Amino acid sequence: MSYPPDPYGQPQYGQPPYGQPQYGQPQYPYGNQPPPGPAPYGAPSGYGQLPPPKKSSGGVIAIGIGVALLAVCLVCGIAGAIYLANGGGNEARDTAGPGGERTGRLNEPVKDGDLEWTVKSGECGKTAIDYVKAAQQFCVYQVTVKNTGRAPVPRGLGFYEAYDAAGQMYEFNLLASTTATENDPREFAPGATANLSLVFEVATGATPTKILLRDSTGADGVTVAVR
Repeated sequence: MSYPPDPYGQPQYGQPPYGQPQYGQPQYPYGNQPPPGPAPYGAPSGYGQLPPPKKSSGGVIAIGIGVALLAVCLVCGIAGAIYLANGGGNEARDTAGPGGERTGRLNEPVKDGDLEWTVKSGECGKTAIDYVKAAQQFCVYQVTVKNTGRAPVPRGLGFYEAYDAAGQMYEFNLLASTTATENDPREFAPGATANLSLVFEVATGATPTKILLRDSTGADGVTVAVR
């Protein structure tokens, strides 16, 4: 059963008085406006925001310093290699191989590295030295060697070569040389002097004009004219 509206503004039965919120609705004081609350998730609140962190330049500076140090090391390495290639590591060496080098003479001391050589005499035409037989002929040279350095220098197979006037190279015969040399040393002690017989395998009818002497394998060496 319904009732007609009250002509004097009174609420009907079951309705709240005028100006009062209905049942179940939140009551808001101060002009019926809801109080301010937190912003929705993801929306800017306007408060408590931190400025974005500034990018540090420390990493860039560290990388720059590392690149500079690497460049310095590279330059120093190249300079050192050039210095050694130009003979900076061995100031005692004073001549090169058999092409355009300074050439010594018989009975004249010449120096290569720590070894000082004096070629005294030579003789060709030998077909054997004791039990060692020549393929064609042996040429034998009497040489005095002095170690002017502070360390022992070994005597090696590839330290000596002979050349004729046409530039033909003749190999050193170690077995014939040790057989022909009395008290043949295996190395030259510092300050010591040794007398060697250097023997080369030479073609029949050929005669060496110079011999190449080295203080170590791969050294430039020094040549001595023997004719």
